[in-house]
Amino acid sequence: MKEKNKILDYLNEEHQILISRRDELMNKVEVERDEYEEDEPNPVLDDCISELHSIVDNIFHLENAIRHVKSNAAQARKKGDVVKIGDLITLKDKQQKKQVYISHSFGYVNPRLGIISPDSPIGQAVLGSKIGETISLCLNGNNLSYELTP
Repeated sequence: MKEKNKILDYLNEEHQILISRRDELMNKVEVERDEYEEDEPNPVLDDCISELHSIVDNIFHLENAIRHVKSNAAQARKKGDVVKIGDLITLKDKQQKKQVYISHSFGYVNPRLGIISPDSPIGQAVLGSKIGETISLCLNGNNLSYELTP
């Protein structure tokens, strides 16, 4: 549960940063539109609009990630369920358990907090595996095995 809260805190912080940046850009777009004639080229306005599109897209993906973490934490996972993008699962070895979230978006990963990319070594190893199975992978030259648990 602590891991899930760390993941949610991180995602919510990133969300706030993007919302603030979106608001800054929207104000800048408004100022640029007021200062320039419509038919004049305005590279500053073009750059702001381009970044604004990217920010809005990132906000959308981040909000989906937040929803998935919240819903998957409440959703009971059972043995035999296939691991997919958006899942919150636990990797268990002989000494510890680590909860990880397999992010939809490549921009929002933080392995220390357990937010991993589908393209990461752990992401590739767990995707398509089933809860209850043991996976093997090599991280930093070390051969590791983890049992996938809900």
